[in-house]
Amino acid sequence: MESRLKAWRAKDGQASTGCVGLRIDGGPALKRVLSHLKLGFLVAAVGFIAYAAKGASDELDTLLAGAAVSTFCLAVLAWYSLHFISPVFSLLALRACGTRVGYRLALINHASRLPARYLPGGIWHLVAKSLHFHEQGVKVPHITVLFLLEQALAISVTFLLGGAALWLVRGWEGWGAAGFLGASGATLLLLLMPLGLNRLVLTDGTGIRLLPYLKVVATVVLFWLVATMAFLLYMSGFPSLSMETSVADLGGSYLFSWGVGYLAFFAPQGVGVFEASLAGMLDNETSFQGLLVVVAGFRLVALVADIAAWLTAMALQTQGSRAS
Repeated sequence: MESRLKAWRAKDGQASTGCVGLRIDGGPALKRVLSHLKLGFLVAAVGFIAYAAKGASDELDTLLAGAAVSTFCLAVLAWYSLHFISPVFSLLALRACGTRVGYRLALINHASRLPARYLPGGIWHLVAKSLHFHEQGVKVPHITVLFLLEQALAISVTFLLGGAALWLVRGWEGWGAAGFLGASGATLLLLLMPLGLNRLVLTDGTGIRLLPYLKVVATVVLFWLVATMAFLLYMSGFPSLSMETSVADLGGSYLFSWGVGYLAFFAPQGVGVFEASLAGMLDNETSFQGLLVVVAGFRLVALVADIAAWLTAMALQTQGSRAS
């Protein structure tokens, strides 16, 4: 995939200026260091979670004995629905730049490349989608905007929603104060993002206007509200897990922890960082080790939903091939 990326940049004369969102070279030495760092942290994180599972085996046995499988299925369904929201984001982000693509194309592009999400590095799903859009005639600056918006809005919206919830529930102490700072920084990023894109990326005279940008942000907000609902459903599937926290606190903690994990560039998909952050934020009778493993189990919900969405895309591609 990286060779295709280099060929694309060379084809479009982007060797020096390039698609700023897709500059992943950074020199072979730096790339090797980051690759080894991510791989090493991933192994360490998985090992720590496995060690925590062993140490909390009795607690986990109790939790799993009373687990509600039907609730887990609802959580998978909620996460599966996110794959039908993501294409809307792509449509609106590209439309804000003046490029129109069809929903079916965006859906298949997103879902059929979900396996790339699990490749080392953490950005290959987004890179694969960007390459496909370029092959369909989307201009490089517009793909750059899509690339940057997807990353920046994921961080800003999770910190804004999660941080605001933590601050409102917990006040000015501890994680509440951190939530306020996170939400404030996220708000600033949301305000400055279109200005930066218009000045630095869309230099051909086109620009992102306020209303299209707000539609893009609203789509991301919807995405993360549904993602939070999936997590809340998952946690409610453990009746014996007596959570001493409100729904707003639990949902806010999930969003804020996800943002922290996303910022941890050394942790692929925030593995280990997200789980440890969230387990440390929750007030519960269950041990930290037990909560860590329970939170890590939510990744299985996402995995099952991702597989279902990928199979859906494969079916749509097959149907389209037969129709043509």
